[in-house]
Amino acid sequence: MKKIILVISLLFIVTGCSTVYSPASNNVNINEVDFSRIDEMKQGIACSYFIFGFGPFGETRLTQAIKNGSIKKVKAVEYENAAYPFYSKSCICVYGD
Repeated sequence: MKKIILVISLLFIVTGCSTVYSPASNNVNINEVDFSRIDEMKQGIACSYFIFGFGPFGETRLTQAIKNGSIKKVKAVEYENAAYPFYSKSCICVYGD
């Protein structure tokens, strides 16, 4: 019985440790971005969360981040991930005008 509980517990811990990204079809040329005015750019964020391996809760979509930031022209995109034993978070941040 203890082994079954241990296996089930390990499955809950391990299930939230993987992330899959689809390839980006549109690329942003960061050589053309003036990063000296990054504070003036709009920022849009979209995040999804996994708790005990269950989820995702929320949306990590580029289009959702653009909508959240009211961005008309995308200048830069970055991904942020954080994983802890029982909780993980994946975000996409979009910068633009």
